[in-house]
Amino acid sequence: MRRLVATVFAGCLIVSFGRYTLVLVRKVVCGNQVSHTKMSAQLKDMVSVDFEVFGRVQGVFFRKYTVDEAKKVGVKGWIMNTPKGTVLGRIEGEVKKVEHMKKWLQETGSPMAKVEKVEFKNEVKITSCSNNDFKLKN
Repeated sequence: MRRLVATVFAGCLIVSFGRYTLVLVRKVVCGNQVSHTKMSAQLKDMVSVDFEVFGRVQGVFFRKYTVDEAKKVGVKGWIMNTPKGTVLGRIEGEVKKVEHMKKWLQETGSPMAKVEKVEFKNEVKITSCSNNDFKLKN
């Protein structure tokens, strides 16, 4: 469920709903008492990227730690083991959050994992996520 958040800051009304932000600005110019209202809707840049993680990444809770981190960061997607011993997945969300997850996959992962390399493919801009959360796939 998405939440509607409204805030007043420095004379501006800021309304957020999901990935949309509406800023309502009201200015009064001194001297001639002219006022105007400006509205702008901003769509945050979002991307989707597929990844594959190589190394000792199965049987070391790599997927569990990844799901936990993804939920903490606020990205959507999925992750699964492959028959060849790698972990495959997709991350969707705001660019900064996806970049955080890419770095996390390469440098952190689960404590017992030994990541040799991570390949990222098919990075594209998106307007909405195709997943509702970040989940394990079988």
